[in-house]
Amino acid sequence: MKIDIRFNIIGKPIFEKYGRFEGHIIAVEYGTKGEIKHVIYENSGVIVKTDVSSLKIEDDKITVSSPILITAENLHTELSLFKLQQEAMNVEAEKMQQDKFKSANIVNEIKSELENAYNDVSKRTEEVIMRLNNRANWVEDRQNWIYRLFLNLKVIKQLGFVNDNSHSVSYEKLEKELFITINEADDVNRILVDITSLITRIKELNEKQHVQETESLDVEMNSNHNDLEAHKIDSSLNNNEIANNIETQITTA
Repeated sequence: MKIDIRFNIIGKPIFEKYGRFEGHIIAVEYGTKGEIKHVIYENSGVIVKTDVSSLKIEDDKITVSSPILITAENLHTELSLFKLQQEAMNVEAEKMQQDKFKSANIVNEIKSELENAYNDVSKRTEEVIMRLNNRANWVEDRQNWIYRLFLNLKVIKQLGFVNDNSHSVSYEKLEKELFITINEADDVNRILVDITSLITRIKELNEKQHVQETESLDVEMNSNHNDLEAHKIDSSLNNNEIANNIETQITTA
């Protein structure tokens, strides 16, 4: 997301999406056009720098999470609106075929814009789906790593190298992180399914537009063909009439 330098965020609290930590923004880095590029926040005495693509601002609440999750959520909103446009355009195209007084140029211009938009959003969706799959793999690897830590902790306790209190504290922290990764995995899978479903529907609507255009062209070609055949018949009748008149004149003479 783009954040203007005039947007005062220094001193504001910042939260990790899944509750891992809470910090405060202490500085920013900005580009030559006045846009904030990086945010620096403090968390338990540790200063951390993050790209603005990792931030989500809602009602003055600033949340930091994986950039692909924010990108995917924004894309989901964009795809939902684009699907509504496609559906409305298909309905309008069907009406246009039945209304000879409606300007086809306007509808065709909008169709062309939607086609360009479809090519763009389709390409970006492919990239986001790939990144979501990569994130899902990362989360799964992290879960497996945590399971292995549980096993290591259990072995250390059995060997008597850790007391009960330290074991309980460590176990609770690992358990909390495991639940967080499970929640993130659910979020990634949910947004992945939703985006895939939306782009599939949009693709179907885009293909339907091309079918309507083809059918409209076929109707126009058939109409032109029928006009040509009618013209041939009229010409043939005229030729026959002329021939009959000539024959009559010859007979009379």
